[in-house]
Amino acid sequence: MGVIETPLDKHFGIDLSAISSTLHAQRVNQKIKIVFLPNPNNPTGRLLDTEQLIEFLDDWAHKPDLLIVLDEAYHEYVRHQAYRSGIELRKKYPQLIVSRTFSKAYGLAGLRVGYFVAPSFVVGLMNRVRRPFNINILAQVAAQAALEDQDFVTQSAIMTWSGLDRIAKELAEYGLQCLPSQGNFVMINAGKPIAELNEFFLRRGVIIRPVDNYGFLTWFRLTIGLPEQMSLVMKLLKQWIEEAGQ
Repeated sequence: MGVIETPLDKHFGIDLSAISSTLHAQRVNQKIKIVFLPNPNNPTGRLLDTEQLIEFLDDWAHKPDLLIVLDEAYHEYVRHQAYRSGIELRKKYPQLIVSRTFSKAYGLAGLRVGYFVAPSFVVGLMNRVRRPFNINILAQVAAQAALEDQDFVTQSAIMTWSGLDRIAKELAEYGLQCLPSQGNFVMINAGKPIAELNEFFLRRGVIIRPVDNYGFLTWFRLTIGLPEQMSLVMKLLKQWIEEAGQ
């Protein structure tokens, strides 16, 4: 079993037309069985265009031997008005699979718990191959409690949005490019190979995520944290820019 990758579009988003073209080319031999669509995308933070997504689902979501998975790990942070969740879309496309996690907005990353909504035959297949007791009882209790505390999720999203807006404004003042994000992170162009900046941050106790492994040689991904954490990061970034003579 192999993986077929398609390039992003010019706006760093998932290119659904490229995926459709690949499907048309490969489906002659029925080589493609599952299509994964992260929405929002990681690490670019871009959202799928809703009209294009529905058009794509109209073309492919009814094929009996093809599964389409919408990965909505960052669903709770999306604030784009045109966004439609996969759970809502499943009313029209019942074969659609939607996966979500408690590791982001719910703050339960250490418990490694999430869920997916899928057709019953897919759930049955997953139950055959998953490890027994793969989610421990404490994680299940914590996840249930987290679902009942939607005020926390709302406040988490609001704090993240505030951080994203602040970072975008300050980066513009520094002359650095960042991508508009619908997640809890932002992708930033440092303007030069990222290893030097990564080392600079690591030596000061801050972890960023270089994304040169995706082909973005001068970019890094920064997760939005508490206001005081973001103040430290921006202070260090400004220091690096000044020392680098940018």
